[in-house]
Amino acid sequence: MPILGLTLTCSYAQVPDGDTIPNTEIPNIVSPEPGLEEPTEPTDTLPVRDTLTVPPQQEGDIETTILYHARDSIMLDVVTMTVFLYGEASIQYGNITMEAEYIEIDYENNTVYATGIIDTAGKYIGIPVFRDQDDMYNADSIRYNFQTQKGIIHGMVTEQGEGYLHGERIKRSAQGNLYINHGKYTTCNLAHPHFYIDAHRLKVIPEDKIISGPFNVVIGDIPTPIGFFLGYFPVPKTRRSGIIFPAFGEDASFGFNLREGGFYWAIADYVGVTFTGDIFSNGSWRGHVGADYVKRYSFAGNFHFNYSRLHEGFDDDPDIARDYNFTWSHKSQSQGTSQFSASVNFGSSNYFRRNVMDPMAAQMGTLNSTITYFKTFANTPFTLGVSLRQDQNTVNNVATFVLPSVNLGMSRVYPFKGAVARGRWYEQIFTDYQMNTQFQTNNRVGAAADTGFVLTFDNIPDLLDRGQYGMTHAANVGTTIKPRRTFLQFFNINPSFNFTDYWYPERLEFGEFDEDLNQFQRDTVSGFFRSSEYSMNANLTTKINGFYEFRSRTFQAMRHVIIPTLTYQYMPDFGVQGTSHQLVERNGNGHTEYVNRYTGFVMGAPSRGLRNALSFNITNTLEAKVRTQDTTNPIQKIPILDNLSITGDYNFAADSLNLSMININGRTRLLNRIDINFLAQLDPYIYVGNTRVNRLAIREGRGIGQIVTSNISIGTSLNPRARQRPQPPPNATPEQMAHITGNSAMYVDFNIPWNLNVAYNYSFSQFHEYQRTPTANSITFNGDLNLTENWKVRVMTGYDLLNGQITMTNVTVDRDLHCWQMSFTVIPFGFRRSYHFTLVAKASILQDLKLNKRSPGAFGAMH
Repeated sequence: MPILGLTLTCSYAQVPDGDTIPNTEIPNIVSPEPGLEEPTEPTDTLPVRDTLTVPPQQEGDIETTILYHARDSIMLDVVTMTVFLYGEASIQYGNITMEAEYIEIDYENNTVYATGIIDTAGKYIGIPVFRDQDDMYNADSIRYNFQTQKGIIHGMVTEQGEGYLHGERIKRSAQGNLYINHGKYTTCNLAHPHFYIDAHRLKVIPEDKIISGPFNVVIGDIPTPIGFFLGYFPVPKTRRSGIIFPAFGEDASFGFNLREGGFYWAIADYVGVTFTGDIFSNGSWRGHVGADYVKRYSFAGNFHFNYSRLHEGFDDDPDIARDYNFTWSHKSQSQGTSQFSASVNFGSSNYFRRNVMDPMAAQMGTLNSTITYFKTFANTPFTLGVSLRQDQNTVNNVATFVLPSVNLGMSRVYPFKGAVARGRWYEQIFTDYQMNTQFQTNNRVGAAADTGFVLTFDNIPDLLDRGQYGMTHAANVGTTIKPRRTFLQFFNINPSFNFTDYWYPERLEFGEFDEDLNQFQRDTVSGFFRSSEYSMNANLTTKINGFYEFRSRTFQAMRHVIIPTLTYQYMPDFGVQGTSHQLVERNGNGHTEYVNRYTGFVMGAPSRGLRNALSFNITNTLEAKVRTQDTTNPIQKIPILDNLSITGDYNFAADSLNLSMININGRTRLLNRIDINFLAQLDPYIYVGNTRVNRLAIREGRGIGQIVTSNISIGTSLNPRARQRPQPPPNATPEQMAHITGNSAMYVDFNIPWNLNVAYNYSFSQFHEYQRTPTANSITFNGDLNLTENWKVRVMTGYDLLNGQITMTNVTVDRDLHCWQMSFTVIPFGFRRSYHFTLVAKASILQDLKLNKRSPGAFGAMH
């Protein structure tokens, strides 16, 4: 039989008694279109299309044209109005398409039946695929009624959101809803999933939700007690509101509990809010409000507010600890002239210690917050920046607030440079300008912090009373000079003039000296006060290249680059000449001194003392050129010394100790694997006891000086592949990224078979003639090992050589279960000794389907 691809249009006539009788007139055969003529010989590779049309009589039950095609053959029974399609058959009816190895269309009953077949090798092929707009089902067999739009499906598998739905026998309603007997819902994409939610009855509303009766979770074909009497799984394309079911548990310190239960409120397609909480049988509780939002090409962010009232034990009169924490992250995604960003983290000092399981977070010493708005004015050199900042020390509870800081800046402009550069010296003259102003306050009461401080509307007036306000204006004028025809042609000379003006709404006025307090009496005077300073600078810089060749066949050459810079600065003594200092008499004996009127003020003030100094900076880099066995790149450059800098200055105006401390900083990577960072502070003067005296060490025969502080750190990763850990997928949605960020432990990289990071850190200080005090001496280890393809062990530990004890150690065992992740973490000793077991589905849609078990009194308990 020739291969046919036919389009059949059928109509039905209505008889008076209401029965539907098919029109059995012999249809007219329309000539094939040019280029689609029927071949003289059958072929299995070139389909021939024809058109078979039944002349329309009256409007029938089938409302649109049915298009169908088959690779092997098509048979038409005109008497029974049945079409049989064999071999990669497909039909299209409006928005509905169906593909299978065998399809049967019954026009008398308005039904279509599709199934696969078993080939000669015993393999089931041509599995039916049913599509209705965005819905798609794979099944063993499908029967569908065009008139009622209902269907019966056997052995179905369909994807719903991030999950997959399996069913033995399914009824499809006219609305597209599915009613399933013996259904399985899973996020595992295997034909035989590693886990699934087993329910006797399931109802599926496509692109909306899945509802089940009593269900339990089956892992590795083993039923588990994890389940509930009702299942609700949202699978919308847009955000939908719904209940978040809690997890059950118990704790020795707080009793039985329900954790992380609540409600998700989908306010709009781009923003949703989560309300969850924990409740304990001893009366303790925690509450959480969080939201994530995203508007494509505009902005994205999230915020979280946590509050807890915890007490340990079951006393009738408990000691209740109240803690809170607020975080907010926001980032603009547009590329316009303005940007807004936020990174906020503030709260009570003990929140992380009492409420967070992460041991690193529990040891955080500071909380920092910044909210920034930045604006660039198009076609001008001006920019505007506004920021709010907060820095909180969780150890002493000191919190500093900057509300706000404003910067108006003018980037460098060249007023004498024309449209066409002529190389004139004055064309290099530039100027820039910066205006900074800020209001700063803190929670200090006298000299100490308010340890019970909590930011509320009630204490805002106190913060405003303790606040300071100030403004500075800074302008610079400079140029670059490149001499010609002299030895100076190898140097760049950069002279500049810098001016700074300070504005304050108040200043200090000093009275008599108080012997008991050992300080001058002071009073704060309101008004408008300004003080200014200026300086003149010039620096001279060049670059020196040293190139050394060797006769070795492998080690061919070495290159040494030295960049020396000399800077001269002159600044008058504004403590005497300006208005920033007050001349006061001490002890009534005629002895006078200058006291700064702006001591401790937010923007600073002109400094006391003449500065006439020459500073120096020498930067060195060293690299080698070697021959390798790599045929594509036989000559390679290997860094030996990435950077070595030496800085210091000499103040000609100082009456003693003219030479400053000399700072030495360096970093390098040996063998492209071992990272070395070191810094040292060298004092060129000697010490007598612990007193620094005006005698140079080199003149006393003690070398070039004494190292007063030093630090060296050496670290390496013994597996170079571990440096190339994969990043999150670039096409991940903001919701997926938020899930990855909040569940980072679930994304352990099993592709790296092993890794071991080793680091050593040593530092000391010596502000004494003989006595040296070590300040740090420790070695740390951080590594992981794949025991098998799906088992990994991670260890973080170290040893404090200074105190002779092991540092915080934790051991984590991870198991990749394909669609699940198991993790067991234990801290074997120390004051945070505990364990934590987690078994959780990887998919974000099932992030609440997890099993947690932690040791009593672990993280989140009071200590």
